[in-house]
Amino acid sequence: MNQETSDAIKMPPVYIESQLGQSLGGVLYGFIGRVNSLKLKNLSMREVLTSYPERNTFSEIIVATGRQGSLGSEVLGRTRLILDYPKKKSAGPKG
Repeated sequence: MNQETSDAIKMPPVYIESQLGQSLGGVLYGFIGRVNSLKLKNLSMREVLTSYPERNTFSEIIVATGRQGSLGSEVLGRTRLILDYPKKKSAGPKG
């Protein structure tokens, strides 16, 4: 979750500082914690591991796109999602 995109995005009270991964801009640092619940349309999940990247030189670009974060393996691993690029359709999530 990109905190710079919304005041509503808050880190949970318990979190750890971590190297989150690698991007085109280099190593991505930030924090990892668990949120009590996550709801996406009709799908509800509890105790979801969530990453919060530190603000960096690309933060302004992220804010300009309106994107607030990415779905990672913690969420996608609990779902079945079908993306049909030629027809511009998606089906899911289904747990």
